[in-house]
Amino acid sequence: YDQIGNGPGQSSHLGGELETFWTMDLFIDELLNPVNNLGIQDSFDLLGHSWGGMLAQEF
Repeated sequence: YDQIGNGPGQSSHLGGELETFWTMDLFIDELLNPVNNLGIQDSFDLLGHSWGGMLAQEF
């Protein structure tokens, strides 16, 4: 899972956004994309490290 705003290609499509763009709701919605597309909404474990841990806690 390549979290939005991280990893290869980050600057090519996400450069220069305002701080208000980066909300917890945005990250949760982005996390839900693969969960929903894989059909695992009712049965998955979510682990995170550093920022991923904070995201998992909010999720």
